[in-house]
Amino acid sequence: MPLPFIAAFTFACLGASWHLLFDLSSGEGVQLLWPFRTSSLAWNLTTNFDLLILFLLVAGLLMPALFRMVSEEIGERGKTEGLRRGASITMLLLLAYLGARGILHRHAVDLLYSREFHGRAPVIAGAFPQPGSPFSWRGVVFTDSTIEELIFSLAPGAQFDPDRSQSLFKPQDSPALQAGEQTAAARTFLNYARFPFASVYPLENGSRFELRDLQFSRDDASPANIIVRVDFNESLRIKREEFLFASSRSQ
Repeated sequence: MPLPFIAAFTFACLGASWHLLFDLSSGEGVQLLWPFRTSSLAWNLTTNFDLLILFLLVAGLLMPALFRMVSEEIGERGKTEGLRRGASITMLLLLAYLGARGILHRHAVDLLYSREFHGRAPVIAGAFPQPGSPFSWRGVVFTDSTIEELIFSLAPGAQFDPDRSQSLFKPQDSPALQAGEQTAAARTFLNYARFPFASVYPLENGSRFELRDLQFSRDDASPANIIVRVDFNESLRIKREEFLFASSRSQ
């Protein structure tokens, strides 16, 4: 039987909502209020490719066949009921999994804020899931003078040592840094980046300004890991201004 318009519209909205839910759960971010606001929102609960979510979705597709095997119902009604039960159970399991990841993420962020890193107190901190285990996280902490990066585990019995973090020192203020931050590419990138980090390198006849987002590790090859590169001549005139995939970054 064809669905009434209201029912079909409701199911379409539910499908779109689930799509947004999974996008928000990852770390890439969603511009929910575009074009009125270009800032991104991300919950950083899962990686972009989560094997357990894939397993649950595949299990949800196979569940109706299992229900038909153990059910005494025969006919179209039985098939429809099996599909509904499979979809309902899959949705509940996915919500439970995302809820558990949310608890772990909150614990990871609280842990980062509760410690000092090489004697420096955190100002801003973020935790990002790592592939392979829901207990493995990557922390990024901004202090007054440095940015700290470290991989840590929330597994039972795991030890958290903040002094194992790798320190990145913020660049000193310079004309090249100021000029790079004022470029159109940098301003656009700052609407996207969650933890921006700038670097300035000397060139033979000028300087190079680079801006990347520390929510992605330096070796992250995903398409979402984008950097800005601006080359200046000695007079700080732009010679080249571009966006690059971090995976194609050349020295």
